Amino acid sequence: MDTLDPQHLKRVMRFSTLEQIWAGIAAAEAANLTPIKINSVVVRDYNEHDVVELARLTLDRDWHVRFIELMPLGTGECARLSLSQYVPNPETRGRLEAALGPLQELPMQNPADEARNFRFGGARGVLGFISPVSEPYCGTCNRMRLTADGKFHLCLLNDDELDVKAALRNGGGVEAVQRILLQAVRDKPTGHRLEQGVSTERRLMFQLGG
Repeated sequence: MDTLDPQHLKRVMRFSTLEQIWAGIAAAEAANLTPIKINSVVVRDYNEHDVVELARLTLDRDWHVRFIELMPLGTGECARLSLSQYVPNPETRGRLEAALGPLQELPMQNPADEARNFRFGGARGVLGFISPVSEPYCGTCNRMRLTADGKFHLCLLNDDELDVKAALRNGGGVEAVQRILLQAVRDKPTGHRLEQGVSTERRLMFQLGG
């Protein structure tokens, strides 16, 4: 959920309504699907000023609100647009602290957690910042994605993939998938190369499950 403003939400998210989203969150909380995590991708000239009201949700709710940096995926105009609208999370943190007070960083509970977690003094909830561009966490990342067309995508910001579907179609079965998974763990890149201007070129975010 990228904003709490009903009209702005229609323009930014282009589907659903704030009332429908809020009802879904309430239903999840009533079903004890906790902690509630609300992700927001911060985009310049779209919602960078909406982060304060989203962060305010954590003051009296034990929710996790997480701000995610826009990642420059793809090539050409798509990548240039991503870079021009990129908001580094240190800027977002500064905006929140200016409006709501100092943030206290919380101890890391899981080394593979992609978020650095903070809390306002006296707040019930948690603020997370996922910063693959400004504060890379590649050294502790253990994530891979299985794409809809049957590939292990080893790193969100690299094009490295292993073909699982081909192994299954060729009769490889469970053992073949196990071998590919082990190879994927061995071959997973140890970092991205955004600082060199290199990112995923073959797929956009919607093709990676994001």
